[in-house]
Amino acid sequence: MVLDSYRHGAGGVDPHFSNVVSLLHLDGTHGSTTFTDEKGVTWGAGVNGVPSLSTSSPMFGTASLRLAQSGGSTGFDSLDGPNSLITNSSAENAQLVTIEGWAKMDTHAGFQYGWNPFVGQVQDVGSGDQMLAFESGRVRFYRGGSHYAGGADAIGTTVAAINLWHHVAMTYDGTNIRTFLNGNLEATLASAVGWAWSNQPVKIGMNMAPTFSSYRLSLVGFVDEFRVTRNVARYTSSFTPPVAPFPNS
Repeated sequence: MVLDSYRHGAGGVDPHFSNVVSLLHLDGTHGSTTFTDEKGVTWGAGVNGVPSLSTSSPMFGTASLRLAQSGGSTGFDSLDGPNSLITNSSAENAQLVTIEGWAKMDTHAGFQYGWNPFVGQVQDVGSGDQMLAFESGRVRFYRGGSHYAGGADAIGTTVAAINLWHHVAMTYDGTNIRTFLNGNLEATLASAVGWAWSNQPVKIGMNMAPTFSSYRLSLVGFVDEFRVTRNVARYTSSFTPPVAPFPNS
């Protein structure tokens, strides 16, 4: 079942727009560090990082988010949002959710360990991974370590090519976590928890426990059209990916 029956963008109207809590088109001038969220969310650079907009190869619109990780071990190129963006509290760990957008990897290796996180949120300053990512090119939702909400691992099988744009999504319908690549259902995992609450920031392009920052996982590449929808699992089976920017209404 696919709950999104409307055409994305192209003047379409999103029937779930009231449930959207973050919508980043990531448009602007080359080199800009201004990131406008249509839902008013404040986003900022990660520790010592210099994420910026790039007009070199957007998926849609005028630009996309460039995460070059050019600072190596000292430059943490994530785009950081509030910790309550996806899940408000631990009491809401079982809420329905859809996290989606577009990513383009420079390399399957990422910054290190073969991971390119699309979005991550660790448990606390020292432990507990949680992320929707590409691992060796495969879409993977992983929650592990000492995360209070328990472990979850939904691994896809398709290897996404580097230097190409891919739509990536994770949904939770109250019973199953699902991951999608370019609209194709990649993995389904039964779970009592979807995206678990944390007191740490949501990070686009990174998963990092501050106490062990040198072990961070970082996407090397680009992100475009990031959207989070609460209380709705937009996709529960394969679907046609967006053909235009996400609607603003």
